[in-house]
Amino acid sequence: SSSIFPATSASGITAISNAQKAEEVARTVYVGNVNSQVHINILDPKLIQLAIRKQISTEQLINFFARCGPITYCRMAGDESHPSRFAFIEFATLTGAQAAMLLNGTTLLDRPIK
Repeated sequence: SSSIFPATSASGITAISNAQKAEEVARTVYVGNVNSQVHINILDPKLIQLAIRKQISTEQLINFFARCGPITYCRMAGDESHPSRFAFIEFATLTGAQAAMLLNGTTLLDRPIK
């Protein structure tokens, strides 16, 4: 008799079929050249420049890509001390992932994303 529950391994980890994994990967978009440190120059009356650093958040990435469709997962990756990082964004649909890929070259903060 077949079970209504997903197959589990001896360690208790749920097994995911190759088809399910391939479909998940197809809905996931790699986003490169994400600026994790933005420098904004402000000139005061004495012309002294102050640099303010701001790191992009996962929430900002989700908000930026939400125009493409519902997002099920977003993860920033790469060295946090490096000014350029990358992210993986998984969409609920393949159509959402395809729409996100059309944003290649769009400026996010001050860099074109890839």
